[in-house]
Amino acid sequence: MAIEPVECKLGFVGAVRVKGLPRIALELQPANPAKTLSNLKEKITLSGSCENVRSAVPCRITWIFESEDDPASSRRIPHSDLGVIVPKDANGVLRKTCALQQAGATPAASPAAVEVDVLKVGLYGKGRLGCEIELCLPTEDRAVLTASTSNLTIDTNIGLRLLDLNNQRIGDTSALEVGTQVRVQPVFAPVFANKRVRISIREVGESDSGEKGKPHEYTYDLTSGSVDYESMMIGFDGLQFDYRTGSDAQVLEYGYTIQFLKPGTDQPLANSLPLTGTLLKVQKPRLSEFSLSLEPAPIGMDPDDATLDPFPPPLDVFDTWILYAAGQFEGIAHKHWTPLAMQEDFTFAVNVSLFARYMEGEGPALTPRHVPIELPPIALTVRDGRFGGAFDLRCLSNEAQRNLAALGERQLSFFAVLEFSTELGIRAEKLKTGEQPHPIVFANVADYAANEPGSGHSGFSPMRERHMTTKSLGDGVCSNLVDASGKCTLLDFDQSW
Repeated sequence: MAIEPVECKLGFVGAVRVKGLPRIALELQPANPAKTLSNLKEKITLSGSCENVRSAVPCRITWIFESEDDPASSRRIPHSDLGVIVPKDANGVLRKTCALQQAGATPAASPAAVEVDVLKVGLYGKGRLGCEIELCLPTEDRAVLTASTSNLTIDTNIGLRLLDLNNQRIGDTSALEVGTQVRVQPVFAPVFANKRVRISIREVGESDSGEKGKPHEYTYDLTSGSVDYESMMIGFDGLQFDYRTGSDAQVLEYGYTIQFLKPGTDQPLANSLPLTGTLLKVQKPRLSEFSLSLEPAPIGMDPDDATLDPFPPPLDVFDTWILYAAGQFEGIAHKHWTPLAMQEDFTFAVNVSLFARYMEGEGPALTPRHVPIELPPIALTVRDGRFGGAFDLRCLSNEAQRNLAALGERQLSFFAVLEFSTELGIRAEKLKTGEQPHPIVFANVADYAANEPGSGHSGFSPMRERHMTTKSLGDGVCSNLVDASGKCTLLDFDQSW
């Protein structure tokens, strides 16, 4: 072993006390080169060569697991207890051979071994197993038995399998869309037979208030036979809208937790670590179209509460024409038949509000202003990715008509604002109790091309609390502008409000 020089600078007064520790070299291998861990508690014997080991040395053990499904990646799993490197003949002289032993075990135990408690350590999976031994000494010497060179294997796999409506395994989830119906089936090694588990599936993320959305949750008593699947829809019933997935994140992610329970109860099993993982990721839906247009009112369309007073010019067009808001989301699953079942429609709710825009000031110093139209927002259902609804200005009160007509000479135009309904997910539960939920940041749920500074004056302008804002803050998305002549123009973010 090479000796590394140590430099110590001394002062004029005082003393430096130095305690020297020899560098320890270890090389360990399984005593049984073909051992497979297939029980919930297994003893592993590791022994090999060493240098400068005179007595027992405490150490930390980290298991290195390589899955047979993905050998290119590995997981590091700390052992639940400390270990001890024990010279095979601890009689006060340096020995060339040693073994790994559980801390607290009888020093003379033969053979020396480490007990692995799968549930306590959380050592779940099927593949190859290596380990890293780090000595609890200032030198931090360590020995590594890589999984690729180890002959230890493990078969304690437990997880979830995704099935389509034809009960075929979904290997590649990249093509899944929001609204897709899937089936979730537990898979487990025989060692977990007769165990009771609770499976929770929820969106990955955290809400503005730090709370988690209500998960999809199932409880199983695992048997040696097959376990039935549970159906669920990848949709906004599970994605609770409260999460900071981030306006720049392009995916919505589902994670899962498998918790072992006490037999016959719903209480967590003592000394058992839950298994967590990613179930699937789907691309966010994308708002590809959202427009406001002037359209002829359908024949016979006379609202019950419509006023009979005609509009004064130039708004008299609204005596027979309506403002129609329409749009489309891409990346939404559509209704269709499969050989064994039908993919149902996926629907969700949005709200559309109407605003008026006019110019304030005199001469060249004109400033655009906007006011909400005194009509209630339209609650629309997005079905097959599409939505649409009409604003009929004849439903305005006479006073609201006069106020709107007074703006008619100020380059008056209209635009619509699209928002996600607050009556969704955990927000609906809040509304029932009278609690006002936070607005939903639109881009956290659905992507869209935003008309922001530097975007080249294209896309949809984000809005928050009736002011233009950025994509990361906007809870509303604005349509184009349309005036009383039917002319459509871009609602530009750079205009002052």
